[in-house]
Amino acid sequence: EYYMHVLPHAAGKWLGVTEVNYGIALLTLSNAFIDREAFWHSTLESFLPAAFHVEFMKPFISLHVVHACITIWGAATVAMISMSFLRVYTHKDMSNKDFFSAVTKLISPLALVIATFMLPGTVLTLYTREISLTVGLMFCLITNKMIVFSMAKMAYASVQISIIPYVLFSIWIKYDPNFSNLRYKLLVIALWHLVCLLFWCKVAINQICARLDINCFTIKKKHNDKKGK
Repeated sequence: EYYMHVLPHAAGKWLGVTEVNYGIALLTLSNAFIDREAFWHSTLESFLPAAFHVEFMKPFISLHVVHACITIWGAATVAMISMSFLRVYTHKDMSNKDFFSAVTKLISPLALVIATFMLPGTVLTLYTREISLTVGLMFCLITNKMIVFSMAKMAYASVQISIIPYVLFSIWIKYDPNFSNLRYKLLVIALWHLVCLLFWCKVAINQICARLDINCFTIKKKHNDKKGK
């Protein structure tokens, strides 16, 4: 922003990827300061005023907070995905070939989602944190790649090799539910993806900083800011 003097957003100047990510992080941190069981498993009826306590609203106000939020989040996600498809498809310079190429970039994220929901319900229940950490790190890596390569107008591989171990691991667990030491194996996979993420970020930051002649955490003085000018 210091060098380009502009930071464009997807929805005007007040909401974009940065704001959404910070919002999710803030929501996640706020969960550490509340009674999560009491809040998320309470019903909407306990929060809404008496005006909403009418007969036709009962199916909605009887929902638990966690189910209501998941429903809202799911609806918002479907709306954003639909608008993204529409925006890409109706782009003036977008051919059918280009649109197909853009859609193939969703193969890796879709494979991660399918692989995760392939896991047995007992595994998802017992190892929620380990699976969430592993999948989160993988999504972080491929999303960073997609954003950086898109901004740099570089080719982005539709199939990311880094997700293959987790996909194969999920298939193995699905057909062999008696997999031993599952928690430690998931943590090993998570640690591997953390190393991959940090290594890729280091390489990308070094290349970007060298290309733009900037520092990562500090603002380098411009050449015309030398003393005596």
